[in-house]
Amino acid sequence: MDYGMDYQGDNAYGSGGGFTSGGGGGDTFGQQSSQGGGGGGGGSGNRRNYDEQRLIPVTCKMINSCVISTEDGSSVTLEDGRKFTHIKLVGAVRGFESNSTHMMYQIEDGTGLVEVKQWLDESGCTAQQEMLQSTQKEMLYVKVTAKLNVFEQKITPVADMVRPLSTGNELTHHFLEVVYSGEMAKQRDSIVQPASPMMGVTSGGGGVGFGSTSSGSGRTPLTAQGGSNGGDELKNNIMQYIQDRGRESDIGADVKACIRHFSQYQETEVRAIIENFQSEGMVYTTVDEDHVKSAM
Repeated sequence: MDYGMDYQGDNAYGSGGGFTSGGGGGDTFGQQSSQGGGGGGGGSGNRRNYDEQRLIPVTCKMINSCVISTEDGSSVTLEDGRKFTHIKLVGAVRGFESNSTHMMYQIEDGTGLVEVKQWLDESGCTAQQEMLQSTQKEMLYVKVTAKLNVFEQKITPVADMVRPLSTGNELTHHFLEVVYSGEMAKQRDSIVQPASPMMGVTSGGGGVGFGSTSSGSGRTPLTAQGGSNGGDELKNNIMQYIQDRGRESDIGADVKACIRHFSQYQETEVRAIIENFQSEGMVYTTVDEDHVKSAM
């Protein structure tokens, strides 16, 4: 996605930033910003849910399609059900407006356009002022970390930090992060935890569920053909097979061996599922087209 724009602008702050995403390099929101002040006292206020404090990578389209909570009117939820307050966004500056108290940026990333607000801090250091000046340039790619505020049923990202990208790789990395975090959320919500001490076996009468397998070469249990969840069970078991073989060998799972392993199913059905995994970015090829490893 090349708009003929600048990644770094005319400044030397490509890798800087005024935001700390928490210790250890994680995406949990640790300290909010320089305006957050010192350490907390007795912790008397209402604590937000842990999931809502995460810093989630998003696109403009995801922000524009957020749902405002009807309970409190201030919290927002993504279309896939994830609740959060803080976001990471990478896009191009399409326009900006400087006011006495704040900046307004129009950010576009190919999926849509959003307006981002950033309050001005007159007491900020020289480096912060220079960073602010460097972002006031159209056709410049920037990275934004912000909190989503809701006012009069309108969602506005209020930025903790806006900085130019240091390299075009940051743009690619951000979109990969968006896909990865979305897929991980789907997996977390879809995997059924086994009710029996035997991993991989559910207590219901509908067959066998998805779970861990031993390091041996035994087959993963499958739901009987014709069951209502047979398609999903087959997908889960093929993914489990690929993950197990990936842990055993650097070259990953042999597609032909996988087809033989699930010989009770049609070859075309097994291949179609593996190809779908590839198109969704869940698996990737290694030494050749017939060897794949899980990306998760």
